[in-house]
Amino acid sequence: MVFHSANNETSNGLYSGLPDEAKVDSPQAMLEHGRASAEQAKAFIRENPIKFLALAWNKVLHTWGGESTFVELINIRGRPLPGWLDDSISAVFFFGWAFIVGLWAAHSLAANRLKLPLSAIELATAIVLGSNFLVYAIFEGGDRHHLPFVPLIVVVALANLPAVRQSSAADASKLAS
Repeated sequence: MVFHSANNETSNGLYSGLPDEAKVDSPQAMLEHGRASAEQAKAFIRENPIKFLALAWNKVLHTWGGESTFVELINIRGRPLPGWLDDSISAVFFFGWAFIVGLWAAHSLAANRLKLPLSAIELATAIVLGSNFLVYAIFEGGDRHHLPFVPLIVVVALANLPAVRQSSAADASKLAS
């Protein structure tokens, strides 16, 4: 049902109430509805490949980008935050995520340039993130999906910094002599 919810003519690729519209009153009905929804989503993708790619792009941006609309859930005694405070908290989350991604990218580029072998945790992280990237590009996207990976990304980005620095220093000393 989530597959169809994120891939239909009216979808933006993110959460949709479409799965909640069906009245399902038994496990068998749920199974049948799930299969029918999957077929509708597949038909939409076959008939609208450009729209599907646009939806996938939107899902990728919202899942892995700096989207921070979840901050709107923060409130003061049930009332929304003032606009400037809401925007400020969103900016903190956005720049925090951008910093983590930048750190990870810098580490990855340095490790690649130095031809350092992948550690077991880097390989496992690549597999987990790669598979989730594909899943959330096809199914519903949204910022809440990348949040569980933040600690893993930080650990990977920081784990080999000493090795990268040591290799960079060794390369620099070779160039100097």
